[in-house]
Amino acid sequence: MAEGIGIGRKATLLETSEDDLSRLLRVNVQGAIVSVQAAADMLSESAGCAILISSDAGIAGEQSIGAYSVTKAAVNMAGKMLALDLAPRGVRVNVVAPGDIVPGMRTMVHVGESERPPDDHLSWPIPPLGRYGIAEEVAATVLFLASNAASFMTGGVHLVDGGMRAGIRK
Repeated sequence: MAEGIGIGRKATLLETSEDDLSRLLRVNVQGAIVSVQAAADMLSESAGCAILISSDAGIAGEQSIGAYSVTKAAVNMAGKMLALDLAPRGVRVNVVAPGDIVPGMRTMVHVGESERPPDDHLSWPIPPLGRYGIAEEVAATVLFLASNAASFMTGGVHLVDGGMRAGIRK
């Protein structure tokens, strides 16, 4: 598992080892919270904002990536609690929850694998909009939430998923 904005493991929650679970929680949840805590004073001085990166798997869990889904659901709630904590200081906190973005998390692998094949996304279901997302679409959402145009938005979880979590499709 590579570390960055988040890490993942392709395993059900029951199949996830204690070590992998601890690492997922430490990086995905604790890392997000501690980063905002560390920046809180600086954000308060500039009436800034914090944007956490989650996943649509934190909205509707995916059994095949159970622990990852649990950690991203926790990031969603952490964003809401941090928004409440920082609102009196004029700091906004929002969460962006991407869906299937090509090429995807190259490190979301089964135990024993080191990287997903480049064409792994071809096995994913197609979102209702008829295509996968791209990184620039997630970046544009982050940019909007960081802008003055979003000055009255805080505590939200914003999906960038092509409609995948809108509901059950026929």
